[in-house]
Amino acid sequence: MPLIFLLLSVLAVPSVFPAEQEKTISGEAQVLEFVHYPPSVLKVSPEETAWIPYVWQTVTVVVYENEMDLQYIYLMAYENVLDNAAPDNKRCHYTWVASKSEGTWTFSCPLGDAYIDTDGCSVQENLNTKTYTVTFRVRVAKTAATGSWDLYASVVDNTDMYDYLENANAVAVQVYLEMTLSTNTLTFAGMQGENVYATQSPMTVTVTTNQNFDIQVKAIGNWISDGNSMPASATKVRGEGDWVSLSTTYQNVWSNVSYGEGVQKDIEWRLDIPIETVPGTYSNTFHIRVSG
Repeated sequence: MPLIFLLLSVLAVPSVFPAEQEKTISGEAQVLEFVHYPPSVLKVSPEETAWIPYVWQTVTVVVYENEMDLQYIYLMAYENVLDNAAPDNKRCHYTWVASKSEGTWTFSCPLGDAYIDTDGCSVQENLNTKTYTVTFRVRVAKTAATGSWDLYASVVDNTDMYDYLENANAVAVQVYLEMTLSTNTLTFAGMQGENVYATQSPMTVTVTTNQNFDIQVKAIGNWISDGNSMPASATKVRGEGDWVSLSTTYQNVWSNVSYGEGVQKDIEWRLDIPIETVPGTYSNTFHIRVSG
């Protein structure tokens, strides 16, 4: 039987895909509450220092603030028997302020411009480290109390969040003493046996200091004239009490005078010329001392 071959033509039909495809996925979003962290005062330096009244001092305050939105930086110095809430007073409590408005920092002191050098103050803002470095150049009055004082810094941001740091006994305020005399010469003229007052008597002693004080006087020796002498004790001085005969040792003429600026006390001077004194021109030197 003959073989029959059947030739079948197979046509390749191409697959047809759409011009675009679309898939669906699910989504979820969480909205978190914004947390505003308070600032942090990292350092107040120096941590221990001595201040001479009315001499400029530099204090540095370093603050961390994540949002970099500080508005106020306060520096205080006060006697260690007080606290930061005590009212300002030139004797014992000072506040210095750095405040920011429209991007500019300004500095002030409620007790007056005499106690802050605004040109010497500055604020450096570091956006990388989120820190402020604040330099205060300040001083206290000539009558500021001696002894241990605390340094205190506090900061406030634009949401009224704050922080503070206190360095107890960081400052030792030193004694301040300033003295002037109304004259640097004394002139006496008289005869043997007379009691005569100095032409410049009374002498006025003007003192500025931050502690109560005494005024004392002494002679360096006897009156001398061409080999002749007159005893130092012939010189008499008087302050608040009786006449005092001078010697080569300091003696009080004013005692426990209250501290202050420009405190004035008078000293009278008299020479009781001994009857046996040889006529001539005599000289001597006297020391006036103020001590606490």
